[in-house]
Amino acid sequence: MAILTEEIINPQALSSTERERLADELYTAHQRIFEGVEREPFVAYVIDTPAVRTRIQVFRTGGLVVGYAAFHAFERSVGGRRALVLRAEVGLLPTYRRRTRDQRQLLLPARRQLVLPDGSIRSGDNYFC
Repeated sequence: MAILTEEIINPQALSSTERERLADELYTAHQRIFEGVEREPFVAYVIDTPAVRTRIQVFRTGGLVVGYAAFHAFERSVGGRRALVLRAEVGLLPTYRRRTRDQRQLLLPARRQLVLPDGSIRSGDNYFC
């Protein structure tokens, strides 16, 4: 089995061509992992989300996308107070689901790029590779 690599992507920083290529790759993997979601709603939910910040961790082997973890941060007002709402979607082909000792560790890099230790949203491009 080929080595699993990861890349963290800021979809807002991509050109429209790059976003379409990412959407094609992720949706192709998504169809192999899940059933029942059409491409347009998938792209709106995972890539073109209205979140104030999104990071997508893409898992590949041999150049082929075998999974992804999308992390989104939304700012909302709840009872007159600012609230941070985090949402994540994770999909990984069954063959790769048990390949790490601690799968939580696999997802931490993207989360760290999204949220500061105090729970506030990171701002500024200097936090991202």
